[in-house]
Amino acid sequence: MSKDVNGLIAGFQSSHSPSEIVERVSEFSARHDFPVLMLGHMTNPMSHARHVRFLISTCPSEMFDRLQKSDAFLYDPVIHGMLRASAPYRWSAVHRTDPPPKHTMLSIVRTFGFEDGMSFPIFGLNGTPGGISLCGAGRGLVPEEIDNMHRVYTAAFHRLEALLGPFVYEQNYGLTSLERAALQCAAGGKSTPETADILGIAADSAKDALKRARRKLGARNTAQAVAIAVAAKLMV
Repeated sequence: MSKDVNGLIAGFQSSHSPSEIVERVSEFSARHDFPVLMLGHMTNPMSHARHVRFLISTCPSEMFDRLQKSDAFLYDPVIHGMLRASAPYRWSAVHRTDPPPKHTMLSIVRTFGFEDGMSFPIFGLNGTPGGISLCGAGRGLVPEEIDNMHRVYTAAFHRLEALLGPFVYEQNYGLTSLERAALQCAAGGKSTPETADILGIAADSAKDALKRARRKLGARNTAQAVAIAVAAKLMV
């Protein structure tokens, strides 16, 4: 196995074709019962063009669209594990509820027949966190196999960055959907009562959402919060 892994890694290092690397990594993953691969840095899903450009995926298109249009990439514990973990982890291991909340990576992929998955955290060339995530049950893997998989994915990730340029890291600031929506209303010149009416919430709730958004963005006032959110492409 190690000999095969070394040969695969050597092939990455000599390859100048990103698509060839992705294909080889996908074939390697499929042999371990992980038929779907996603690769990239922590990204801002509200910036759709960059997200598609810098996240390499072999997801079925419908599943990828569901993931992208949900808040899964912002708030999912599987994704946030990339910020903290130094070793691979099972998706099911980081979920503490059963069934998981509606808009999570695990709950979405389960609707497409994938009961679990696994993530391999990697720090890219520019130092920001990213990695490779795999959809699938995965057969019983021993520690040596997991270590070899991590080696393969790290080599592929770094080679793809060398060929494509560092994957972009886009700060998401942890804003909730409500906080983004309140900022969107503020950007349109709406007052707090008008924002509350538009969002169907109490005026105090709208006020609190804006207050939380300002704090998370490090803004002195709502106008500055809107400017930061626009610059960070947190609003559409």
